Amino acid sequence: MRQGIFWMLVVAVAMAANNAAEEGKKHFETYCKACHRIGGGRLVGPDLKGVHKKYEEAWLIKWIKSSQSLIKAGDERAVKLFEENNKAVMPDTPLEEEQIKAILAYIAQASEQSQASSASVQTTQATAVVQEESSIDPAIARSMLSGIKITLGVLLFTALIAVAVAYFGLRQLP
Repeated sequence: MRQGIFWMLVVAVAMAANNAAEEGKKHFETYCKACHRIGGGRLVGPDLKGVHKKYEEAWLIKWIKSSQSLIKAGDERAVKLFEENNKAVMPDTPLEEEQIKAILAYIAQASEQSQASSASVQTTQATAVVQEESSIDPAIARSMLSGIKITLGVLLFTALIAVAVAYFGLRQLP
């Protein structure tokens, strides 16, 4: 019984986090996509893949809201980031805090998907190597590939749960 409730809660949290990420995706495409990518390399501004792991959420919210305010206040991280990006000015956004949190949830989700996609490419490459090697027993090769696929599935599920926990950890529940 308890286990069933736990899994229902996990699914509900995952669905809610996905909704937040979907909202964040819309805002990202409106306000961020012209200058930033997530996992695709630098554009005008830096690649945002994993940015949620590099900086605290409260700081990121301030930065996204008004990077120039942080720079003018002498925030060391803000000044360093500004200088590392050729002093390109990121415009202030009219977004509310919850909307910025949704963007951060989207960035976290897209970052994890980008990582999983990289792992998938590596799996495909491993498959090609295994197929080229005639000395490897096909049954062992299939077993190895099955293990890799299971690991990727666990990684994706773990990433989804992490995004859900991060999203709900940001809100005050009644």
